[in-house]
Amino acid sequence: GWSGDGKSCADVDECALNNGGCDLHAACKNSVGSFTCTCKSGWTGDGKTCADVDECQTNNGGCDVNGVCTNFPGGAICTCKSGWAGDGVTCKDINECGSQNGGCDKNATCQNTPGSNTCACNAGWAGDGKTCADIDECQTNNGGCDPNALCQNTPGSFGCSCKPGFVGDGKSCLMKVMIIAGKQQAVATMVDVVQKVQGTLAFGAVTTFDAAVATPTLGDLAGIGGVLVFTDAEFADPVKLGDVLADYFDAGGRVVVGTFAHGNSYFGTKTPYPNGNIAGKFGDPAKGYILITPGQQAEELEPKNFVPVEADSPLLKDVKSFYSNTYGYKSAGALVNGAVVVAKWGSSGQPLVVRGVVKGRKRAELNFFPPSLYGGTTVWVGDGALLIRNALLYSE
Repeated sequence: GWSGDGKSCADVDECALNNGGCDLHAACKNSVGSFTCTCKSGWTGDGKTCADVDECQTNNGGCDVNGVCTNFPGGAICTCKSGWAGDGVTCKDINECGSQNGGCDKNATCQNTPGSNTCACNAGWAGDGKTCADIDECQTNNGGCDPNALCQNTPGSFGCSCKPGFVGDGKSCLMKVMIIAGKQQAVATMVDVVQKVQGTLAFGAVTTFDAAVATPTLGDLAGIGGVLVFTDAEFADPVKLGDVLADYFDAGGRVVVGTFAHGNSYFGTKTPYPNGNIAGKFGDPAKGYILITPGQQAEELEPKNFVPVEADSPLLKDVKSFYSNTYGYKSAGALVNGAVVVAKWGSSGQPLVVRGVVKGRKRAELNFFPPSLYGGTTVWVGDGALLIRNALLYSE
C-alpha cells in the first residue's frame, strides 16, 4: 500500500490501476496504505465481486401498484400498465371513454373501469359493443304492437301504428265500425244497436249509415275496419250495396251480416220482400261471399237458451245466454259456401251463428236481428251484443 526506498514511503493509490481490483460495478476508494471496494447502487457483493440487485422483487421496485417494474443491470424502471398514465411510480386511470367512445360502436355505451373500459350495445342494438347491429324488433311478436297494427323498424327502435280501419296508439288498436241498416221503425232502434256495440268496449268508434236512403260508397267505407249490415225494411239499392260490400271485403274490410239482410219474403208467406236482402256480388251465393242464402223471414218464439255447437269458438267468447220470448227474428235460408254452424237457436234449432272462409279469410254471419228493441218490444234477451262483438272481431 506504500512505495519508496524504505527511507521514504508514499501511499500507493491502488484505485488508479485496474480499479484497484474491484468489480467493474464497484467503487474503489483509496485509503492510507490500502483501499476498499464497495458495490455500486443496484449491485450487491463484497466489492471484489458484485451481482445485480433485482429491485423488482421488493415492493414492485417502488413502482405504482398499477405499474410494471422492469429490472436492468444496476437498476430498474417503472412504467404504467395499459389503461393507466403516469411516470410508473404514480399511475392514474385513463378514462378511455373520453376519446372516440373508448373504441365502442357509436350505438354502444362505453363504461370506464379501473385500467380499462367495457362496451355494451344500446337498447335496440345487438353485438359485442365494439360492433352493434340494429335489432329488427318487428320480427318478433310484431314488435309488441297490436295484431291490428303495423310495426315499422327504425335504427335502434321501432314504431307501431294502427292499420287503416283501427284507432289507437299502435300498442292497442280498436276497430272502427259502421252499422249499415235499412229504414228503422224508430231512431231508438238504431241507437240501441250502437249502444250495444259501444258497450262492449271493443271498438274505437261506431258510426251508422241509413242504407234505405242511399248506398254507401267505397269512399264512405274508407277508414272503417268492419261493418254490420242488417235491415227491417228495404235497401235503397240492394244490388249496388252488394257490389260495394264485395269490393270492400276484397280490399280487406270485415263484413258481418245479420237479419233481415238475408230475408227475401215475409213471415209465414212466400210474398217477396222487395229489396230486403243484400243482392249484387256479395249477396249472390255463386260469388262465394254470403254464408246464408236469402230465405223466408221467420219470427217464432225462442224461449230456450241458445245451444253451442262449437263451445270453444271465439264467436261464443263470454256468451252465456241468448233467447227470445217474443219474435226470435231469423232467416230460414240455407247455408252455403261451406258455412259451419257455431250455435243454434235453443227452441227451433235453426242456425244462430255461422262461420266460413271466404277467399282465404274468416267470416261470420248472425242469424238474428241485431236490435234488442223493436217498436218498444224486447226482441232478444242475453248476450247478443257479445255475439255481435265476437263476429266483428272474428271476421278477417
